This record gives sequence, C-alpha cells and structure tokens, in this order.
Amino acid sequence: MKTIWGLLVCSTLLSCIVSAQTPGGQNTAVVVRPAVRLPKNSLSVTAGGALSLSHESLNQFWNAGLDAAIAFYIHINPAVAIGVGIEGGFMQFDTSAFRQKFPGVPVQYADLGLLHLYLGWRYTVVPSARFTPYILADVGAAKLSKAVYQQTIAGKRVTYYEIPGRTRLALGAGVGFAYVVSRSLVIELEGKGLFFNNDPEAGLVVTARAGVRFNIL
Repeated sequence: MKTIWGLLVCSTLLSCIVSAQTPGGQNTAVVVRPAVRLPKNSLSVTAGGALSLSHESLNQFWNAGLDAAIAFYIHINPAVAIGVGIEGGFMQFDTSAFRQKFPGVPVQYADLGLLHLYLGWRYTVVPSARFTPYILADVGAAKLSKAVYQQTIAGKRVTYYEIPGRTRLALGAGVGFAYVVSRSLVIELEGKGLFFNNDPEAGLVVTARAGVRFNIL
C-alpha cells in the first residue's frame, strides 16, 4: 500500500514539473513595462532663410535673408501640441537691381526686418516613429519694417519703393520632418508660408528652417 501511495505522489510531482516546463501548462507571468514618458513641453529653436513671393518691388529690390524662430509648446496628447512663438528675420536690399531699374537715381539702402509673434499648433503624424512628418499652423501679428523712397520731380511725386511697415494679422501654415535623436532631443526641418492679411506690399513670405527641439519630460 505504501508503494502505491509513493507512486501516486511521485507521479503527481512529475506531472507538476512537466506542466511547468511545457508552454501549454506554463503560468505566464505578465511583465508590465513602464509606459514611455511623453514630453510635457518642448522648446523649438530653428534658423534658415526667408523670401517674399508677393509685391513686385519687394521681390525686385530685396533678396532672400536670414530667418530664425523660437517656439514653446505644451503637449496636449502624443500628436498635438499648442504654444507660442516669436520669429524674426531680415531681407537684404539689392542695390544692383535698383540701379538697373532706376539708372542715375541715388540709392537709398534699406534692409527689411521681419517680426512675427504667434500662437502655434503642431500635429505630429506618427508620434512613436523615429522619423515622422508634422504639420504646423499659426495665427498672430507680423510686420515688415518701413522702407519708403519717394522724390518730387517737376512737381510730381515719384515713388521708387514703398513698404509701409504696418502690423497685420498673419496666418501661417507649413510642414516639417522630425528625427528623434533621443527622448529629449529632436532634429527638425520645416518649411512654412506666412500670409500678411490685407497687406499687398508684404503679401506672402516663405521660410525654410532647420533646428532642434528640446523635449521637457
């Protein structure tokens, strides 16, 4: 009788050991991995160039110039962020183009400055990807610095160029590409168009910039 009980105990122990080693009988432990920490906020710093595509004299007498922007974003969810930004730049006056257009007229050299304060929105298409496109939109106030050159000749006013330098409502939209270097550092490359509302002298200014984004976890 003792032998039978011994065999039963041994078989039970062997069955438990086998079931613990086989996939069908394995009690799989659920490994809970900590969720990836998404950035709460981020700071983007970009720099590049700006070019006007609108008014004739602006296109004719001013070349593309440098442009830079700093924007602080609050992340609403993994894909959407809203924030505030400031953009500044300048366009260089082209003296040779002016002399060619108006030979013999004294040149009045005047670079144009650009200032843009805005509320921004950013949508990241694939937040979990290392390389992903994103979409930008913003609304704010922008202006080009004033540049006016007029002369009175034989009692008649002649205007060579006139950029009034008014502050206008500005609407911006663009696309970019982000490359995630680490959880706290992202490389950005973006292009954007900035439309000056009801200002034909400024019209449309396009920018192309590259820079970095610092994520605040």
